[in-house]
Amino acid sequence: MKSFVQSQLIAWICGIAGLFAFWLVLAPAPASAVPLLWTLNDVTFNNGGTASGSFRFDADTASYSDVAVTTSGAGIDASFDLAAGGNAEFLSLLNAADGPDFAGAPTLRLAFLDLLTNLGSEVGLELNSFSSAIAGCGNADCSLLIGGVDFQLASGSVISEAVTQVSEPGTLAMLVLGLGVLGFKRRREASRR
Repeated sequence: MKSFVQSQLIAWICGIAGLFAFWLVLAPAPASAVPLLWTLNDVTFNNGGTASGSFRFDADTASYSDVAVTTSGAGIDASFDLAAGGNAEFLSLLNAADGPDFAGAPTLRLAFLDLLTNLGSEVGLELNSFSSAIAGCGNADCSLLIGGVDFQLASGSVISEAVTQVSEPGTLAMLVLGLGVLGFKRRREASRR
């Protein structure tokens, strides 16, 4: 009788362990903490100029890095490699070579219609407004603009590939271990009969 109770207890524990391992494999992994690369898509200005390039954004820290954006055509040829300000709602760009006194330098501002996240997607840009435009810096740190906006965005979005959820090796090991224990238990029961 004691061995029957022990075998049933072991079977119950193995079953729970197997279900837990199976759940771990199916449970979604947390989002990647790696900043996503966002690429400008079909960005044009109301004077016919265009903008292209990319930047990285980390939604966990609301920080930008690896900025490489250029504007061209219709008198707005400029390079932007410095995130002068921003969060998940907007980004203000400058060219580091114009500093440390940015007075008179061009700035490119991008306002996003949805918040940027670490999951990736396509996010539209606010169009035909003061929020998404090229303007001139009115002071050294570019917190003021000279005489308003020079060129507003007429079209565009930013795109980032979605993060693929990948099971961790430890999760897969738990699944294999759980299935192995269940297999061992069934084999042991079959040999007793």
